[in-house]
Amino acid sequence: MASADRRAPGSGQRPAAAQTQKVSGRVLDEAGNAIVGASVREKGGKRGTATDAEGKFTLQVKPGATIIITAIGLESQELAAGSAGSLDVHMKGHNAALNEVVVTALGIRREKSQLTYSTQQVKGDALTATKETGVLNALAGKVSGVQITSSSGQPGASSRIVIRGTSSLQGNNEALIVLDGVPINNAQNGNAAGVATTPTTSSPSSSVGGTSRLSDIDPSTIESINVLKGSAASALYGSNAARGVVLITTKTGSLDKKPTVTLNSQYSFENPILPEMQTRYALGDSGYKYFDGDINKGSTVWGPPIDSLVKVGIVKYNKNPMKAFFTTGHSYTNTVSVGGGAEKSSYFFSYSNLSQNGIVPTTTFKRNAMFAKFTNRITDQITATLQLNYTLSNNHSIPEGYDLTDPLWTVYTSPASWNPLPYVDASGNQRVFRFSRNNPYWDLYNVYNNGKTSRFIPVFTLNYRPTTWLSFTERVGADTYSQQADYYEAPSNVLGTVGAVAQLSTNYRQVNHDLIGQFNKQFGDFAVNFLGRE
Repeated sequence: MASADRRAPGSGQRPAAAQTQKVSGRVLDEAGNAIVGASVREKGGKRGTATDAEGKFTLQVKPGATIIITAIGLESQELAAGSAGSLDVHMKGHNAALNEVVVTALGIRREKSQLTYSTQQVKGDALTATKETGVLNALAGKVSGVQITSSSGQPGASSRIVIRGTSSLQGNNEALIVLDGVPINNAQNGNAAGVATTPTTSSPSSSVGGTSRLSDIDPSTIESINVLKGSAASALYGSNAARGVVLITTKTGSLDKKPTVTLNSQYSFENPILPEMQTRYALGDSGYKYFDGDINKGSTVWGPPIDSLVKVGIVKYNKNPMKAFFTTGHSYTNTVSVGGGAEKSSYFFSYSNLSQNGIVPTTTFKRNAMFAKFTNRITDQITATLQLNYTLSNNHSIPEGYDLTDPLWTVYTSPASWNPLPYVDASGNQRVFRFSRNNPYWDLYNVYNNGKTSRFIPVFTLNYRPTTWLSFTERVGADTYSQQADYYEAPSNVLGTVGAVAQLSTNYRQVNHDLIGQFNKQFGDFAVNFLGRE
């Protein structure tokens, strides 16, 4: 007689169904780029993880559970784990401006609503749309409380940025410039005229404007710019950032993306806005005295009416001297870039060529810029990024400001009845309509400054993330450039100067190193964030 089996159902046997299931997938943004560090957790449970450098995650959850995916600046999503256990999630950005993600000090991203200080962001597309050749000039009018001024209208002319007004009467008031977490130099240099000792009869030594070094950065490589205005935002950069910080974030490639080649050509032109001047009366005085500017010279332009002199053939030239002197400026920019990535790495390369001719004849600025950034996920916890920025620029400029060798000084006071060309006579002496002023066209070809700059900015970043709530970042960056400025001033028979030749060589090097630790952990409804820097 068979005995009955008295074991409880399932005793000593495998369970009828697994108690957990494995869920894996990938979290992407709307453009298909991987989202690193997104939080993935089981709803109502304690299990959770974070996406890796490729946006991938793996999590054990209860069968039929719901998972919640959150990321800074993106709308959270709740999804059923499903029976297949594989998910591809595309997250959308917040519509609310308060949840905008911005880059803060040391290149750390935070939601704008969580910040305790003021910051404004400008996207790279907005910068290139202005057709400006310099980064600072492209920022003009886009950030409140920021004043950007250019030293002159010459190509490559230096610009300065002041945030929330002047804070020092004698010291430096310009903001600190930070490129991908590394402070870089934005000094104005390239002026060798101050080295020259030119004996003159009536004028100070020549003043030739320089170029601010931020002009070496190609605007097409910039992803975004954040302007930090509060003292709390700049505390980690020390006293140099007391006047505010301009954070520049460069572009990067994308994981698992085929190479994308982008070609871009820009052309722009500019014409000067000129003040009104009287062109009715000829060179002369008292309304009837006429000076031809060759035999009879003078500085007053209140002679007889020009029309009356033209009718009798005394005057054959009648042109507005400013309109005759200035030309239409042209800027050509050609850029080619390649971006993409594989399973564990991404890359972005860019080359840009700029050629600019100014509204003042002979003035030019040329720049060749090369940029490369490569990111590789060495392990699941370690990611390395290497970027290189190299620029070679040349500029040709003329004297500016209060100086008798500045051609504009003469152009703005020239009579409409005197032809300045040719600027020398048969004996090789200058033709001038008055004494103590060079011919403006003679100045163009005989008093100038040539500058050549080679700049290299390498940055290496190593990120180690042992857990989802703890990370360490090691960053080493350098800013080096060498510059050669040559000033030339020919002897002037008008001013009585003997001429001058001067050379100024500048070599600059700055190395920065940061070790940053971040602690970000959620305790129930509370989040704890900690940042340390060495």
